[in-house]
Amino acid sequence: MSGAALSPAARRAIVGLGVTQIIAWGSVYYVIGVIGPTLVEALGLSPAWIYGGFSASLAVSAIGAPMVGRAIDRIGGRRVMSAGSLVATLGLALCGSAQGAWSYGLACLALGAAAALTLYDAAFAALVQIAGRNGRRAITLLTLFGGFASTVSWPLTTFLADALGWRETYFVYAAAQIALCLPIHWTVLADAPDQRRFAAESPAPAPEPASEGELSGPARRAAFWLFAIVLTVNSFVFSGLSVHFLAALDAIGLDRPTAVAVGMAIGPAQVLGRVLEMLSGGRHEALTIGRASAAALPIGVACLFAVAGAPAAAFVFALAYGLANGLMTIAKGAVALALFGSRGYGEMLGRLSAPSLAARAAAPILFATVIDAGGVMAMIALSLAVAALGWAAMEGLTRLARRARGAPVN
Repeated sequence: MSGAALSPAARRAIVGLGVTQIIAWGSVYYVIGVIGPTLVEALGLSPAWIYGGFSASLAVSAIGAPMVGRAIDRIGGRRVMSAGSLVATLGLALCGSAQGAWSYGLACLALGAAAALTLYDAAFAALVQIAGRNGRRAITLLTLFGGFASTVSWPLTTFLADALGWRETYFVYAAAQIALCLPIHWTVLADAPDQRRFAAESPAPAPEPASEGELSGPARRAAFWLFAIVLTVNSFVFSGLSVHFLAALDAIGLDRPTAVAVGMAIGPAQVLGRVLEMLSGGRHEALTIGRASAAALPIGVACLFAVAGAPAAAFVFALAYGLANGLMTIAKGAVALALFGSRGYGEMLGRLSAPSLAARAAAPILFATVIDAGGVMAMIALSLAVAALGWAAMEGLTRLARRARGAPVN
């Protein structure tokens, strides 16, 4: 990857998808974190119904992910992601028009379908069709844009909700989907028959590390399940902690301004991880990125046990947690490409994503149950145990892949 220039088509796709990813993550995923409490009061619904609707949208996304991947493989990212912009417009307009439980629930189902059609998994598959042999580099660059989604969307959503109202905020995001995302997806992405031409336009990258190579047979099947475990574990921990870690830090005894500062440090740490991977110029194999992410997560979670006696440990947590999240986003696309190849890549990403999206949906509720039953320390212990399982699965995947290729196992 080092020294290889991306084709003009790939560069256009990265910039275009970078813009649409910021809009999509902000409008489909992060908006509930800002508007959720307002929805409880405005619609007269319980928090369980409001946030349960969000969990339902993630479940729909999990169910739809493999189908979306297959569709991108078959007809290309242009049509699929453009359709996703239309579905997102519909879902956001329905949210802005919601009057009660059932209309809000219908809107959440539409937004779940939009998530499957417009977020990272779909974008990675569409991008690999265009970037060809430079797929890993293109994915890394795209995640740099995505890393700023929460940084942009949280203050923007807060501003819009305060200035215009919550319904109008949804309508503004719906307009952005149809006025910006739809034409970008239609313009910069490819139909399936075009992917050979786009791949041919991509200059050949520098040779990947010797241990990289597509797996086959039993090794491929075992690698799929091990990597699915890694992704599921990380989604479970990231989702659960993202919802509950501020309350957890409060319960441990950290003052609220410091806790908020810890939360603010996570986003830059995510971007830092992605920048470091980009600056490495592809010198590290994809599995190494996955191992670094899987190792950082339990290390970060373990730091939460020390926060009561050493508040600075909370910032170590933020750094390790953010790095793990930032690197795992890259590793998901890069490891899948390295181990399973570009043929059927969209479907493979969808199959890998289905259990992790389901875990993401279930985690906030399960974490809340654990906190009610055993307190914050029980939640942290659960997070550490699950994160350690992910680390072990990633190490097992690395050994399996290297043994299958005849490379040294270390």
